[in-house]
Amino acid sequence: SDILGLMQLIQETVFNKFNIRLEPEVKIVGI
Repeated sequence: SDILGLMQLIQETVFNKFNIRLEPEVKIVGI
């Protein structure tokens, strides 16, 4: 398993849960 991928998945889940909107630049940083 990829730990970074798992952390990103958790982040996205938390962001979606709290409806936190991120700038496109911020999302691209993880790639």
